[in-house]
Amino acid sequence: MIYNKRIVYSDKKNLPRIFGAKFFYFLLVIAFASCKDESSILGLDVQPEGDQLNVAIVDTTTLITYTEKLDSISSSSVPYNLLGVYNDPAFGTSKASFAIQFQYAGANPDFGTNPVLDSAVLCLTYDTAILGNLSAQHTLQVYELQQRIYANQTYYSNQNFAVNSTDLANATTFSPKPLDSIAGWWSTAKEAPHLRVKLSNTFGQNFLGNSSQMSDTAAFFNFFKGLQIKTSDNPSSGNGAVMSFFTNSSTTRIMLYYHNDTQDSLLFNLPFDAKTCARVNHFENDYSSTAILNQLSDSTLGQNLCYIQAGSGLRVRIRQPYLRNLVNTTNLAINKAELIVKLDPSFANRPPRKLNIFVADSIGQKFAMIDQEYFIGSSLTGLYLSSQKEYRFNITRHIQFLLDNPTVRDYGYVFTPQLPESTVNRVVIGGGTNANYKLKLILTFTELK
Repeated sequence: MIYNKRIVYSDKKNLPRIFGAKFFYFLLVIAFASCKDESSILGLDVQPEGDQLNVAIVDTTTLITYTEKLDSISSSSVPYNLLGVYNDPAFGTSKASFAIQFQYAGANPDFGTNPVLDSAVLCLTYDTAILGNLSAQHTLQVYELQQRIYANQTYYSNQNFAVNSTDLANATTFSPKPLDSIAGWWSTAKEAPHLRVKLSNTFGQNFLGNSSQMSDTAAFFNFFKGLQIKTSDNPSSGNGAVMSFFTNSSTTRIMLYYHNDTQDSLLFNLPFDAKTCARVNHFENDYSSTAILNQLSDSTLGQNLCYIQAGSGLRVRIRQPYLRNLVNTTNLAINKAELIVKLDPSFANRPPRKLNIFVADSIGQKFAMIDQEYFIGSSLTGLYLSSQKEYRFNITRHIQFLLDNPTVRDYGYVFTPQLPESTVNRVVIGGGTNANYKLKLILTFTELK
């Protein structure tokens, strides 16, 4: 059998037949959306016994689940830029790097007579999010872009840019300190936590000798196209880290310390400007020697566990091939349809704050669900419920639509992580037949006969 039906109330004599199934369902949802348990479903606890409705709950609808790779995603103009390498026992190796531009602070700067660079320092503002080990050491590499990028253009997470071969950071090693504020260069006042990396003096001196290239934005970006920032580490399983940087910050900049013939201890900043400067995340994921690799080539292996991963990683596909068997002999008004997604706590999950759900087509493209147009707040949220270690989705209108329109092809759903372009969160969920953390579609409905 496809499902086991449990009748809560069975007297159908006085069921109003003047409404179509869809309109009747709509009235019931509006009037009784706050019902909490079966004893008060649709207000039946206050109805005369002879007027009670025929309501059923089904939680055994067959769901077929499997993991798919996320397509390359737009990763330009993102709120956070990611950097590092983490070797996850379940998800394999994840690498993150980014390209970024910087502006000049004031047009036509005067560096004085014979300006000489003392040091050039790259500053990147930390975000507190980190995947992996906070104490992990990283080997930083910084390359100058040879290909101009544009703030108003879309770039994807698999985009590679042409760069110079010289590592401006000379393979500097560091451990992230996202919680430690730093004293400013001019006083003892603290600045937001940020990474400081010394760059090549030759690179910095090039700016002091070309002030004429800072006459306008176009000229400057043709002169200095930006930086590619990456790490070159190869951590063992369970080691490494991916850091997050909030680049749209006043502490994200290149600092040029210099002196000239008449002055010492001078500073010129090349800040990041969100309006004019591009920044693009790049991701690489290697699933070798993981269960994911086999599942990507054989979808039948996804019934026990499925994998969701941001950072242009993984999504979950769900099909419900026997859903319409519910209406072979009767019409239904769907009172509530709720998908419950449970985490497998045996994995070191870093659950996204929210999962997104979309309707899928025959080739896996995703489209907004009808419920997103009508429900607000806690209905179609997909927010992570930490106490239950699960996500919940109210997809009532979508299920009703499928049952009312049998000629519409149903290709199921797609789960994707929130902000896949600027986070590396990941989670392992139970599949359609998992013994302990089964993904369920719970249907509460009224038979219209």
